[in-house]
Amino acid sequence: MDLITLQEAFTKSGFENLAENATFTDRLLYGLRVCAIGMLIVFAVLLILCGVLYLFKLYYKLSQKKKAQPAVQPAAPAANTGADDEELTVAIATAAIAAARNDSDAAFRIVSIRKID
Repeated sequence: MDLITLQEAFTKSGFENLAENATFTDRLLYGLRVCAIGMLIVFAVLLILCGVLYLFKLYYKLSQKKKAQPAVQPAAPAANTGADDEELTVAIATAAIAAARNDSDAAFRIVSIRKID
């Protein structure tokens, strides 16, 4: 195939294949068919992209599981005074929230702690 044939193949719309006396309905159906094929191609590519992103997510989760975190040994309890109890409660709450979020850095601040009856 030479360059002119390729250029003609890619620049023609396909309406040339219809008869010159084709009805409006025939032309409309042809246009709708081309539109549907184009939409199918677009959505197929979007589904492929979704699949690739899902695979990236799985790969990231698997790589995070491979990085085994060493078990944290609890420290021996020390004698606490009344003022230290509040600080200890805040520290425990902060550690529990950070552990639940799988986050080692606490990007939050505990303002108050109230007992729920």
